[in-house]
Amino acid sequence: MSDWKSDYGVSDQGAWNAGVYGTPNSTYDIARAQAETAKLQAGYSASAPTPDYTSPTFPSYSPTAAGQAYYPTSSGGSTGCLKVLLVLGAIAAIVPLLPFLLLQAAVLWSAVSQEPAALQTSHYERMSSAATALSAQPTTRLYAQYLPAATADWNTLDARQREAVAAAWIRFTRDPASFRRLAAKDRQFVFATFDGYLRHLEAAGDGHAARDRKALDDFRR
Repeated sequence: MSDWKSDYGVSDQGAWNAGVYGTPNSTYDIARAQAETAKLQAGYSASAPTPDYTSPTFPSYSPTAAGQAYYPTSSGGSTGCLKVLLVLGAIAAIVPLLPFLLLQAAVLWSAVSQEPAALQTSHYERMSSAATALSAQPTTRLYAQYLPAATADWNTLDARQREAVAAAWIRFTRDPASFRRLAAKDRQFVFATFDGYLRHLEAAGDGHAARDRKALDDFRR
């Protein structure tokens, strides 16, 4: 029974504790050795730590805390400085262009201020079919034919002369800029007759005439 320990599940220490130092003399010796072996195994089990089969946990990581430990934090000062530099750069780029921009603005304003507000040609065409028909002729021809020796005073003009003035005004509402091509003396006379014509209509309660006379004054400046 040299391998009796393995056959009966007895350890060397269990046999030693049971007083069986060699081959057992009886089944009683084997039983005592088994009992001592069981005690030893029970003691080992009680003293061994219970294994943890749950998912492993890891310490939480805070980027902010880690960054504060090793690196300086940004307070936003660098972003503010960058914005200031960008603004200063934009100003430095614009300043040399200011004279040019101001000149362009002045030219544009001058052009806009010299053009009268939108004039309603149809409003004046409805007033007189005769004046509308005459408006097909150039302004210089109208004045040369109907007002060669007339004054600019509306009250001194006869019916035909007034039709000629109304026709010239209809032409003006269509293309105000073309009247800049008139000779200075002719332009002054024509605008004076326009002013009389519009004042006459304004006195009769024509709101369009009141507005357009203001536009004419702006154009004449």
